[in-house]
Amino acid sequence: MNQGVRSACLSLSLLSLLAACTTPPVANTPPESLAPLGGERHSLRLSQRPLAAAPQSHAEVRPPVVVNDENSIFFGIASTEVSSEEKAKLFKHVARLKADDKLTVILLGHCDDLGSTSFNLAIAERRAEAVYRLLRSSGVPATQLRRYPAGAEKNDSRSCQSQNCRDKMHRVELIFSSAIS
Repeated sequence: MNQGVRSACLSLSLLSLLAACTTPPVANTPPESLAPLGGERHSLRLSQRPLAAAPQSHAEVRPPVVVNDENSIFFGIASTEVSSEEKAKLFKHVARLKADDKLTVILLGHCDDLGSTSFNLAIAERRAEAVYRLLRSSGVPATQLRRYPAGAEKNDSRSCQSQNCRDKMHRVELIFSSAIS
């Protein structure tokens, strides 16, 4: 008889486990109505009226891109060649760096967000390298120069929606600082 009771208990346990698997889970459901601050109550059934995000333009979401043109060397799309106009601007910075040997500059390579992450980082790095080579060939000591590719990941290129704005992302930013003694 002991065997029969054990068998019946096991069967009941197994049956209750199987029954629990077929029962739909109880979900936490929001209240049927929501009361706004004005005190009015509006019926809102989520299953009948799905919530949709309010349309927003990118200009509302992100601030405009601000670029210091004097401290930026601009490049063409997918280019790593410094134009003669940008070289003239760079040579003004050469004089500034040569005049103060405690002054350092970070060459921060940027690009737009249209390419892949690896492409964007590579082109940002090559742009920073091109500016670095020009500064070095002009007599600026390597101890005053640092290079960093930011790509599109660390700049404001995601807020650009126009080609004019994206053109401003094709640059190497020169960030100056004085060495602390």
